[in-house]
Amino acid sequence: MSKKSVEKKFLAAAFFASAAKKVLPEVQFIESGQDQLYFYYDIYLPYPILESHLEELERITNKVCSNPKISFKEMMVDNAKNYLEHLGQVKRKINTDKPLVKLIEVDGFIDYFPIECSAKEGDKFFIKLHKLEKIEEDTYRILGLVFEDAKECSKFLKDLKNYKENNFLTTGRKRKWFDLHNDQIYFYPKGVILKNKILKMITDEMMLSGYKPLQSYPIVHIELLKDPNLGLNKVFEVVSGENLDVSEKDLFNSQTNVSIKRTTFIFKNEFLGECISYLQSIVKMLNILGFRFEFELYVSANLKFKYKEAAFKKALEILDLEYELHSAETDCELRVFASDKIGRKWNISTLKLSKNTVESDFCSSLNRWIALIAESDNPAFEILPEQIRLILLDKICIDYANDVKVAIQESGFSVDIDDSDKPLNEKIFNAKMQDIPFIGVIGEKEAKTKTIALRFENGHEMQQLKLYELLGKLNQKENIENQ
Repeated sequence: MSKKSVEKKFLAAAFFASAAKKVLPEVQFIESGQDQLYFYYDIYLPYPILESHLEELERITNKVCSNPKISFKEMMVDNAKNYLEHLGQVKRKINTDKPLVKLIEVDGFIDYFPIECSAKEGDKFFIKLHKLEKIEEDTYRILGLVFEDAKECSKFLKDLKNYKENNFLTTGRKRKWFDLHNDQIYFYPKGVILKNKILKMITDEMMLSGYKPLQSYPIVHIELLKDPNLGLNKVFEVVSGENLDVSEKDLFNSQTNVSIKRTTFIFKNEFLGECISYLQSIVKMLNILGFRFEFELYVSANLKFKYKEAAFKKALEILDLEYELHSAETDCELRVFASDKIGRKWNISTLKLSKNTVESDFCSSLNRWIALIAESDNPAFEILPEQIRLILLDKICIDYANDVKVAIQESGFSVDIDDSDKPLNEKIFNAKMQDIPFIGVIGEKEAKTKTIALRFENGHEMQQLKLYELLGKLNQKENIENQ
């Protein structure tokens, strides 16, 4: 999450508090915060908050935002606490281990500001109060959204409504990949195929980069690396709650989440090369999958970590990759974030440099990667669990359909046959609803002429193709996406 985004949310919380003090004089402020979408403020109020209160709070908050008068001052922690109590804010929490904290003044209202801030007077925002939650008796949480202006707010609310109807879960259900059961993701057979295809793609890339699979369960991989008898210095692991062997054909039960780690045991003068190798691999994978991603570099002011910072920056510079710089309390690491359809950012990969190792959570959560893939309108063709569906018009043609299926599978593509008794239009509709990119129809005519009737993307026109022509189209689709 960018520093600017975090900044805006905490400013919005302070603007809200300034307005709340005007609308609800008896209010006591407890704690402000933020997450991927919202800013929030926990407040105490000795009477219920009404809908009319929220409407007035939003109106006054945006009046404050339209021309905010803000200033900051620093105080020792104890002095700040005493000062806020003197102003009547007896419940306001200040949780920090820093000796100095910032206080913000908004239109005469003073509040604790928990982060560094580069905002200045005159910066304008538009705030939408989104939800009210009752935490306990007389204690509430107000959640809100902050935007540059009302136009951006309107667009986001429209996108949010669309997202609720087309998020990763609804799309996963539609495509018959996965569903939710007892608050756990449960994968259908096609979802398991999808997971295995993604895992194979990643592990193939690891081996291409010189990494060897290491089954370390339940032994910690670093301990194995220290064993000179193994002769390993570049390894990757598939990590889950079970004893998985990366050589097995079916790696998963439906619920298991998996992460992929890779580790290199090296010396300091090799850090740059390993950083470049990691970046090349992760960029390649994320581009294939169509992710929108960005890099954030977290660096420590401690001089003993400067060689790590230098290796990260040099690798990013060599590969011409943009990144956002953040300060860290200790050590130094590179994080990769991918955005979903409504702009939330998820940490999907992390690279760390230790004393004699380069370690990465290359794929921190395979389920998270799959959720982002599911939200894509056009997921990568090569990982789809079903790239073509053959629709059977007459069961007397099943032998020919099976021959076509085998030939397609031997060419490396995923195919299923729909030989159900449903009408043709319903079969085609089901395939389109599940976003199957290629739909082939096989009837008596096709069986006699040894062809497949391939439907165009508009779903109406059809083209009679020989098997080699169909395989050519599948190969062409895969090659175009991989360029």
